[in-house]
Amino acid sequence: MIVDTHVHVIAADQQRYPLTPSGPRRWYAEAAVSVEQLLRLLDGAGVDRVILAQPFSGYAYDNAYHADSAARYADRCVGICGVDPLAADAPDRLSYWIEERGMQGLRLFANQPADWLDDPQTYPLWERARALGIPICVLMREERLGKLRATATRFPEVPVALDHLAAWETAAGLPLAATQELLDLAELPNLYLKFSTANLAPLDGPLGEQGIDLFRRIVDRYGPRRLMWGSNFPVSQEGSYADMVAMGCRALPFLTDDDRRWLLADTALTLWPRLKGSAP
Repeated sequence: MIVDTHVHVIAADQQRYPLTPSGPRRWYAEAAVSVEQLLRLLDGAGVDRVILAQPFSGYAYDNAYHADSAARYADRCVGICGVDPLAADAPDRLSYWIEERGMQGLRLFANQPADWLDDPQTYPLWERARALGIPICVLMREERLGKLRATATRFPEVPVALDHLAAWETAAGLPLAATQELLDLAELPNLYLKFSTANLAPLDGPLGEQGIDLFRRIVDRYGPRRLMWGSNFPVSQEGSYADMVAMGCRALPFLTDDDRRWLLADTALTLWPRLKGSAP
């Protein structure tokens, strides 16, 4: 079984689901795929389940399309919503998307200049996530890992998944500058790591040997049961979608078959058990 833990979809009907575009990259216009197009790609690539991650650059905090898509194709998909963590009603907004719209997790967008990851103003949102029993995915830059440590330590019952190893905008996708801090964070048992195409693609290039050594140390510290693979499709475009899946399946050649099963499916099924469905 293969679970892609990180994809984004864009509605063809932009009157019903209007974009709120931001950021320098126009992937939501140039490389967008609908959920129906995505499911056809999953079938062609041998992917069984998928997590629809709310893309701030496309929809900001309007989760409607990802919520509707996950509900429409509940046998294959779950949705992760975005909520403004500094909004006064942030906990209630989260409850709405989880309890009324069926989404299965929260995504925080801390990749932009922001210092709120350890701000007590955000604690009620984390408290609500704990009460709802959902994981939090965090998109962030490596220099804020210390702030994430403080809050993840304060809420040990909340599983936290670190998108792109906090290295989306670092050297060739490898978290080289923050290696030791990333490794040290392994002492937090509620912290999980998400390997995406941006992290794995450099292993096929000049940084391959250095990257393999780094990832071996990450796997040794975290253990395979806290690792997940996600394509970041269609924002990442490393060949076709099937090529990206193949990259995830062959990456990190030092993994055992059991380790790779956790990376490609079992960790995600632990955090999002609704994905199990009629799993083979």
